[in-house]
Amino acid sequence: MKYQNITYPSGFGKTLGIGVTAPSSGLGNDVFIKRFELVAKQLTEKGYGITEGNCLRKNDKHVSGTREERADDLMSLWLNPQVGAIIPPWGGEVLIEILDLIDFDRIMDSPAKWILGYSDTSTLLFALTLKTGIATAHGINFMDLIETQNDPLSNQALEILKLTKGATFTQQSSEKYQAEFTNFSDNLETTYNLTEPTEWKLLDGSASSKISGRLIGGCIDVIGNLVGTSYGDMVHFNDTFRQDGTIVYLENCELSPCALTRALWQMRLASWFDDATGIIFERNSGPDANNASESGYLDVLEQCTKDLNIPVVYDADIGHKPPNMTLINGALAKLTVDNGQAILSQSFV
Repeated sequence: MKYQNITYPSGFGKTLGIGVTAPSSGLGNDVFIKRFELVAKQLTEKGYGITEGNCLRKNDKHVSGTREERADDLMSLWLNPQVGAIIPPWGGEVLIEILDLIDFDRIMDSPAKWILGYSDTSTLLFALTLKTGIATAHGINFMDLIETQNDPLSNQALEILKLTKGATFTQQSSEKYQAEFTNFSDNLETTYNLTEPTEWKLLDGSASSKISGRLIGGCIDVIGNLVGTSYGDMVHFNDTFRQDGTIVYLENCELSPCALTRALWQMRLASWFDDATGIIFERNSGPDANNASESGYLDVLEQCTKDLNIPVVYDADIGHKPPNMTLINGALAKLTVDNGQAILSQSFV
């Protein structure tokens, strides 16, 4: 069954709470468990019900359980009538292992709910939206929802999930971003360490640009592996929303310039950018060139996109150098970049 429009979840925060499971990496040690319990306690005190999945506190060889256990845990929370949003603690490495065990038909036939996160969680977000047409939210992880997190983008995330079909919301680019993080073992109550001035940039060097289209994307390290599979069917997404066009957003966690080149060209060859009105890249957290004779991150972006003839934005508030905007896969978006600052509005239509 193919979707023909975007379905936006409803009910979170009013009667339905948060389900927390780890479809990729789990907590595993006492420090991470204490951090989870701290954040969960604070959210409970704010009135959010917390339902903990079975695959959360364990972690062995990068994962919180077997493929079957992780998929069953996710489906259990999805079908739980008390849960309106599923928010993993963080990402991980191999969420791709469980995609073929998820019952996407049953998901489409049940009440929609939000899934929020980034990094390896975007494997699930991307696949879920492309398979079902259900909107998903790329943004802050559960472990960073501590109440003392005081940047506006982080504070908006849960409020955005309370919006329903027909709503429009607007986010502004951050003032500063985090270049170095503090380990929970060093400070259990740590927040983002926002020290570096934020500046959204356009690859062609221009000062301003306006882009509109349906948002879709995620962490290129992981969603790039969905090219050519039914979980990365960008052709149907593009066909369905051709009248709107697409804004593809991508964040690089660990790929080297050469690996990033291969990933971007694989996407191009699979027609991922055929209907793109623009591409947004994050603040790169992967390795860069070792010397001037090698291609660096910006070289790769230019080489892989220069003949697409669309705006290419980089150093955006996405990914592993937070804070993160909350980007809704499937939402109709309008982005304005002007002299280093950005305003992004998203409509649930």
